Amino acid sequence: MHARSMVLFAALIAASCSQSSPVQPDAGSGDGTTALIVPDPGSGGGRPLTVTLTTEAEVPECTEPAPPGRGTAVLTLNPGLGQVCWIIDVENVNTSFVGAHIHRAPAGERGGIVVPVQTPDASGHSEGCTTADRNLVKDILKNPEAYYLNVHNLDCPPGVARGQLGE
Repeated sequence: MHARSMVLFAALIAASCSQSSPVQPDAGSGDGTTALIVPDPGSGGGRPLTVTLTTEAEVPECTEPAPPGRGTAVLTLNPGLGQVCWIIDVENVNTSFVGAHIHRAPAGERGGIVVPVQTPDASGHSEGCTTADRNLVKDILKNPEAYYLNVHNLDCPPGVARGQLGE
């Protein structure tokens, strides 16, 4: 009886593991191969914030490039994990990006960097996750209007596009 219970227990564990595994059969090929499913940044949970980035929101406002830079960022904040994830896309920027950060300051003011994020590539895209102090992540969620995200480039080192997290 003990051996039968162990086999049943092992079968239950195997079945439950197969339900949560990131490796899933490739339904399209029909050849029994498997494919690794890679989650998007922030898919482990957390609260998303969508941010509109504009040159006009920068302080001081950048006068380059023409037309002004525009972009969108989706941040996913998970205070339980102390994690900040992002997907950033910026357009109409003529020179290379040199940085991207979350700063603490209300609209119309400059503030210090609190979370550095990956600099966008030449196409204006950046995505990833980083760790941050859990209390900071909680404060960002509680007071998003007190924080902003911006990206920097060679033409406008102080920032070429900015957006408040609470707008």
